[in-house]
Amino acid sequence: MFEQPQSGMELVMKYSPMAFLYAAFPVYVEIEGSRLPVKWGTQFIPLPPGRYNVTCYVHYMVTPKAGLNTAVVDLFWGTVARVTWTAPPVVFMKGAIKAEVIAQAPQPDPVPNPTVPHGVGAAPPAVPPIPLTGAGPAACPACGASDTGARFCGKCSRQLRP
Repeated sequence: MFEQPQSGMELVMKYSPMAFLYAAFPVYVEIEGSRLPVKWGTQFIPLPPGRYNVTCYVHYMVTPKAGLNTAVVDLFWGTVARVTWTAPPVVFMKGAIKAEVIAQAPQPDPVPNPTVPHGVGAAPPAVPPIPLTGAGPAACPACGASDTGARFCGKCSRQLRP
């Protein structure tokens, strides 16, 4: 069979060069409430497909959750999402967080269903138009164009039937 491509998150934890003191303190990521100690920089966390709440912060001196901010990430089969968190310049502000899809495996082609005549994913057979009642084709009262059975006239766009 097929080997499923790995889905997960690429975490990018960074800070401004002006806030170089952050480098001395641990940064944390919480995924669905589970706290993961990560390092400053980039790392990959493999995860199964699903919706995840990702919270990032740094444990800075007197503020245990400096720069706390959250993003919602949807992972699909074979999807890799990049979550970039930048520590704030002031510890009492929120950190900037951004989530984006950076890689997605191609989806498999649908397999035709032999029990259905038109197959899965194909358009169903066309339904013939319902004939109008009356002696013959009617004409648009505004422009005289022949009525094709549509709701609006194809020539002048006037409404022909409710």
